[in-house]
Amino acid sequence: MGHLVKIHRKGVNDLVKTGMYSIKAKLGDKWEKTTADILADAFCVRPGDYLFPWITYDKITGDQNEGFKYVFKVSSGPYYSKEDTEFPIKIKLEKTGWEYKKALSEDSALDLFGNKLLWNMIGFKSAGRGKANTHQTIEEDNLLISMLDKLNDNLKTDINFKNDEEKNLFKITTSNMDEFSNDENKRIISFPEKERLSKINYKNLPFLKGNIFKQEKCLEAWLMEFLDSTNKDILFGDQARINWFGNYLFYGVQGSNIDIVADVNNNNERQIFAIEIKRDKLNESNLKETVDQVDRYSDYLLRAYNTYGLNTVAKKIIICNGLTTGCLNDKNLKSFLHKNNIKIVFYEIINKTPRLKNFTY
Repeated sequence: MGHLVKIHRKGVNDLVKTGMYSIKAKLGDKWEKTTADILADAFCVRPGDYLFPWITYDKITGDQNEGFKYVFKVSSGPYYSKEDTEFPIKIKLEKTGWEYKKALSEDSALDLFGNKLLWNMIGFKSAGRGKANTHQTIEEDNLLISMLDKLNDNLKTDINFKNDEEKNLFKITTSNMDEFSNDENKRIISFPEKERLSKINYKNLPFLKGNIFKQEKCLEAWLMEFLDSTNKDILFGDQARINWFGNYLFYGVQGSNIDIVADVNNNNERQIFAIEIKRDKLNESNLKETVDQVDRYSDYLLRAYNTYGLNTVAKKIIICNGLTTGCLNDKNLKSFLHKNNIKIVFYEIINKTPRLKNFTY
């Protein structure tokens, strides 16, 4: 799969010099939520994924909005660099990328009247808010590359990184998490906002609060790291092959987002999973609202895939910390979930280690 990253010309120059995509952010009072948000985006990348720099206007330097003219592939990540206070999170790239002479403009890429739409790019643009990187389907990757090829008569130039690789990079993981504490909160808040991302304890991410996650985004970050490994079978089945997945994907142009989307091949079916996550337990009202959400997202995804002429099957999952006693005792619960074709998966945290388990009724 591919990832779109909004970046200025200066950032592209640094990327070509270092062979890494670097991430910065200003963290406010809810620094743990924003950190988890950034890491959830970064945990989606896998070796071999495409990375497409989206070169936007830089109001500081005056560098113009160029659009798209580079294609790279991910080597590994995310990493933490203690030597970089401004851009502490790194995604390593493969040593060779390529550059096109002519850039594909935003207007051309965001063509709303084409037969095939770059719907994730359109959502990224229309939302108008920050995200470390957003994700594309395999078909969108192929479409974007074909548009660049056509514009440039299939001519492109290889870029070989100078390999000025930073030392002392630490691989970030949610395998080791700790409780969010007042002391840690005071420590982080004591730093200027632009430095806080570089001061996070990445060896023991403070993402837990007792037997639940501190923020929903913390749950999302953990899921993104392990969606295609330890969590794959319980979510998609042991025969499933994941084509791609992404977090916080844009739903239409109204500003809503789908927590997780997964594109899976399973027993000769191409299945599109709309996954909604909730940090807490759900009562009857919460559950019905969440089912309505997932239904809308699922319909939207099927329409998006249909623009590419793909025959897909919709699947819907809700991940939460459990159901309340009242909800569990609802005699219509089983028929309600069956009617709406909803799978429910619970998460639990034992000894600071999360795991998923199927809900059986």
